[in-house]
Amino acid sequence: MTIQLIVSNPVNIVSIPGDYGNNLFPAIYDSTTFSFDITIVSGTTDGNGNFLTYKNITNVSVLTLPTIGGLTVQVINSNPNAYVIRFSGPVTGAFNQTFQFQTVNNGLQYLPVDTNVSYYGIVNWNPPSSFTETVTHTLTLTYDDYSTEQTNVDEIIYWNNSVWIAKFKTAVSQGIA
Repeated sequence: MTIQLIVSNPVNIVSIPGDYGNNLFPAIYDSTTFSFDITIVSGTTDGNGNFLTYKNITNVSVLTLPTIGGLTVQVINSNPNAYVIRFSGPVTGAFNQTFQFQTVNNGLQYLPVDTNVSYYGIVNWNPPSSFTETVTHTLTLTYDDYSTEQTNVDEIIYWNNSVWIAKFKTAVSQGIA
């Protein structure tokens, strides 16, 4: 059985050299709105990529590890021979970075950069140690005969320094004098 993944309608993806599709989804920036569609075709091929028969897809579920916030996956077209799902976001939480604040009531605390806790100032920011993160999307296809099949596709997420520097500057400016 061959599973073919076709990328279309990319919006705000990172332009990187190389092929995306069956092994790699388009790269994205964290904390930046993006979307792209994936058309999924399954069946037997003639060895040259031409489908001879199709296997009817009735459902596709997606599990992404490590878990990231903000990722939305929705069905765009449930045609059993060309099932289309859309990945969109912005994604959050892909990078381990910490912000330490001098809070009004509790002294030094590590909090999200956009915290609602009252603070005097931000005293420390530890940006991520790596500026790329790879996540794996496991797509589980369910067919009309109730059988299932899985395929794994990686995606690279890039840390968006301009977004995080702007958030840091905003946090600095909002401290209580």
